[in-house]
Amino acid sequence: MPPPRSKPQPPWSDVPNIQVQTIESTELSIQWLEHPGSAGSDPPLHLDQKIQLNFRDLHRFEPVHNQYQRWGVRFEGAIALQPSNPAFAAADTPSVMPMSPRSLMTIHFQQPQQYIGGILTGAQPIKLWLYGPQEQLLVQQQIGCMSYVYPVAPQAFPKHQFHCSAANIVRVELSSDAPFLLHHFFWG
Repeated sequence: MPPPRSKPQPPWSDVPNIQVQTIESTELSIQWLEHPGSAGSDPPLHLDQKIQLNFRDLHRFEPVHNQYQRWGVRFEGAIALQPSNPAFAAADTPSVMPMSPRSLMTIHFQQPQQYIGGILTGAQPIKLWLYGPQEQLLVQQQIGCMSYVYPVAPQAFPKHQFHCSAANIVRVELSSDAPFLLHHFFWG
């Protein structure tokens, strides 16, 4: 009988400015500040406050670009979906994903931010890059690990809650070799 394996450390465990937590339950309890209203509502009083997008106001198959510009954020290469695949643990509200497989989803901020975070689901690792105002790379990270779903008993992919901090974040890029979803996104 082989000796028991120790739990491998995630590749980001030694990075001080990122925290990732795998969420085992499909029921999520979000405690972050959610800005009331939808993309068409009045903007917040101060753009430097904490803002979370839950994508409730988006319609399925809607390209996501300038809908949240009033809150100082713009998406590139993203589309709103409400997946029917049970591996993505169907949600009541749309999520955002890249418009095509193996492509980049980019999030731009009008003003530099100090931290970002959210909840991601994917079958393969999701790569995250944070950039500063002069296109300098601030953080490069991988979130999640390989997941396999067997056709006999499909199992939901794990949800990964992440939080990154760095000075002067102006752009976030997310990419993977397999489809992934961004369920919630926050910054401040």
